[in-house]
Amino acid sequence: MGGHVVEFDPMINYLREAGFNRSIYVITFGDNGSTSVEDDAKVIQEVVEDILIARPSVTLDFVGHSKGGVACHYLADKLAPDKPYMGKVISVSSPYLGSILTPIIGGKVDEDLGVESQVLKDLKEGHLKDNYYYIGNTLDHIVTDLSAIPEGVPAGRILRTRDHKGHAFITSQEVATQVFEWLSPPKNTEEAPTSDNN
Repeated sequence: MGGHVVEFDPMINYLREAGFNRSIYVITFGDNGSTSVEDDAKVIQEVVEDILIARPSVTLDFVGHSKGGVACHYLADKLAPDKPYMGKVISVSSPYLGSILTPIIGGKVDEDLGVESQVLKDLKEGHLKDNYYYIGNTLDHIVTDLSAIPEGVPAGRILRTRDHKGHAFITSQEVATQVFEWLSPPKNTEEAPTSDNN
């Protein structure tokens, strides 16, 4: 969720090459500055409702970049809490503590993703849910690592990588590999029974 559709191609291609065989839906918001996080979450919810018409018992996982990650989180916490279709929510470079650069963009981005955002404060309680995963970025000047990865999240649900867009999301095999691992079913770790036929 978020950005432009071609920005997701490298990750989708990697997931397919790695054997990810579930359906992938890409939702982009175009001009992210003019819509609120809630509006974007409602767009996601409309797409989900269309999917559920054809596949009513499906579980959906969500991967969102920047504002798209916050919109996925908003959907999970505010619009669809406890819905059976809610799977994992993976946010990539999403500013959960706000960004000091939002005044440059202005509009709803500044209102919803700024340091004093009420939207972000309202989402804070859900950060530690077991189905939430976070990818932050140590060199990001738009969304700092501290903002993208909420305090208290267990290490197994965190990946720290490079910058806001290029390396963190579009081209990074490291990110795509981690997303693939988080979205894949758990591996069976039980050993096969041994036989004593000697």
